[in-house]
Amino acid sequence: MMRRWIAACLALAPASALGADAILLEDGQDTAVYRFLPNLARGDYATLYAFTLADGAQTHDFRTFVRFELPAELAGACVEQAEVLVYYGFDASGFGSGENVPGTLQCAPVLAAWNEATATWNTQPPIGAVQDSIAGIDSFQYLGCDVTSLVQAWVDGAPNHGVALSSPTGRAMGFYSFEAQVDPALRPALVIMPADDPLACPEPAAGVAAAFGALGWLRSRRLR
Repeated sequence: MMRRWIAACLALAPASALGADAILLEDGQDTAVYRFLPNLARGDYATLYAFTLADGAQTHDFRTFVRFELPAELAGACVEQAEVLVYYGFDASGFGSGENVPGTLQCAPVLAAWNEATATWNTQPPIGAVQDSIAGIDSFQYLGCDVTSLVQAWVDGAPNHGVALSSPTGRAMGFYSFEAQVDPALRPALVIMPADDPLACPEPAAGVAAAFGALGWLRSRRLR
């Protein structure tokens, strides 16, 4: 499986490697539901989190939900590669900063409709099996989850309820939401690389990996 296109790992990738047909989606709905305040709706907050943390008898678990609206021109397309990208840019000092352990981010499909204005821990939709997992997270960085098969299913007509970002670890990972007043390059994004041939979905090739690497590099350059 083609791995991450994190900007820091691909800083030397040429901008010309980014294919003209790559689609970058940077808007949608997102929220992070909070177990300690199970009736709190956080859809207008600037922060998203993913961690599992217990403080004595109190639990401060967070799960993030994010959904992007696919453009109409993707209908019937063959998706060669797709990744959800978030930027881990802060901890959760308000919740004790979490544990100083390597973090793991798990990405799974959301199985029912939800709305950022009303979703809470108690009303959150069910999620499916983990599609991709990133382990060994120990510093602020871009994190990319492979959601190729999930996006292909949406393109083929399956309901698009988005992606859930969870963590079984106590590292308090914080991400910027769509509402955050930060550089847009730090907000969630969905990157889709359609295949040249809509009738065939080949295995990801080296050229596709380079294209995703270049896009990560371009986003990182916007932060300098």
